[in-house]
Parts: sequence; C-alpha cells; structure tokens
Amino acid sequence: MPGLRILTVAPLVSERDGVLRARTSLLLQLLTLGAAVREVIVDRRSRYVIISQRVLWLFRRRRVIPFRMIKRITYDYDSTVTSAHRTMQGTLVGDEIERFDVGLVICAREDVPATHAHVHEEHVPLFSFRGEGSSRYFSFSADFEGAQEQLSRNYVERLRALIGVSFGNELEQVTDSGGRKWSCAGCGRPGPPRPGRCYYCGQELQAAK
Repeated sequence: MPGLRILTVAPLVSERDGVLRARTSLLLQLLTLGAAVREVIVDRRSRYVIISQRVLWLFRRRRVIPFRMIKRITYDYDSTVTSAHRTMQGTLVGDEIERFDVGLVICAREDVPATHAHVHEEHVPLFSFRGEGSSRYFSFSADFEGAQEQLSRNYVERLRALIGVSFGNELEQVTDSGGRKWSCAGCGRPGPPRPGRCYYCGQELQAAK
C-alpha cells in the first residue's frame, strides 16, 4: 500500500515557475518552537541554490551556491530498529524508522585538475526524510508505513532536473536482520533492505538467496 504522509517527517516542498522550494516540516517547527528552520530554494533561471537557516530564533545564516559549483547529488539511507520479536530463527525486526538524506557535493575551486578535485569537495546537507518503515515479516496486525522513500525520490528527481547533475553515490549496501542483502533484479545496484523498487532503474528489489 502507498506510504502515509502522516507517518512521515519531511520538508514541505513546492515548485512554481522553475523555482523549487523546500522548508522544514511544520511538525519540527512546532517541536522546536520555531527555533530551527531551514529553507532551500533552487532557482533554474538564476542558476543558484540558496540555503537559509534560522538558529535559536535570532541567528540567521544564508548561503548562495552557483549551479556550476555543484558536482553531484547525494542520496543516503539508514534505519533504526524500534521493535523486534524472537522466533526459532533468531531475532527478527518488527518495525523500524527509515531515514533518507539528500545533499549536494560542491567544489568551490575550478582551477583544480579532475584527478585532485575530490580533495576540495564539500558535502552540503539539505534535508532528511524520516518515517515509519514497513515490517519485512508476516504480522496479524495492520502494518502502516510512511511516505519517506517516495517523497525523497521525488525531491531528488526535481533537483536533478533543475540543476542538471546526477547523484554520484549508490545507496550503501545494508543487510536486514536476517543478514540478507537487497539489490535490484534489473541493474543489480543495492537498495533499502526490504521489498520495493530500484531508485536507479525502477525494477523490483529482491533479497539475495
């Protein structure tokens, strides 16, 4: 079943006239009483990414990144187990919180040879998409999951389309509680350790046998 937005903590994203805006979720703003708010604007016409951040209500930071400095988009996955149950095969994960992190890799210096460009690269985090993951094992109770994966994918796709760069890292190979690695049946790239579709080509993910 499709993920539920109500079970997801993700930025508010909107797009109009070639300008993509993402802002800290209302839930996080309420929990911090507005003390920490981040907004990222991607403007295709001016070819700039503008990152504005408010910390402790008074301190404001603003950073402007030209498109030409952006080398690639980063897209990472992690999960935290929130419950587990033991069976004859061992401890199996019941529920978990998933996190998809989206960021940029930039290189401010253009006079550096390509062979040494990585030395001057900087990782700039943008947003995290968190939510309830789906149980990978049978349960008699209803199992609901958040929309964090789909929302993060949509955001990455819009970044790719507007900025004109690809993501340079593959998702880290993570095993499930049974020690199985999940990868795409089509292209073979790694994916989150559960059923789903490959971000790279859209084919089904499957566990190694």
